[in-house]
Amino acid sequence: MPQGLTELIALDAGLDAGLDAGLLSAPLCTVLVFMALATTLLTQPLLRLNARLATREHRPEPARSAAVEPYAG
Repeated sequence: MPQGLTELIALDAGLDAGLDAGLLSAPLCTVLVFMALATTLLTQPLLRLNARLATREHRPEPARSAAVEPYAG
């Protein structure tokens, strides 16, 4: 079960009790729902991006010439 879905189930279960007890306000609950949805939707693309960046082949920089050019003054 994805983490975001678990958060939504927990929010749904605790929403009535939290609102009745004054522990959660309606705006806070809305923010928590949006956070659960955003993390659920963004997790897979961000993990794929992270894996692609981690396995990207690092190209060595071209060697710079160590020779010193003569003074042309």
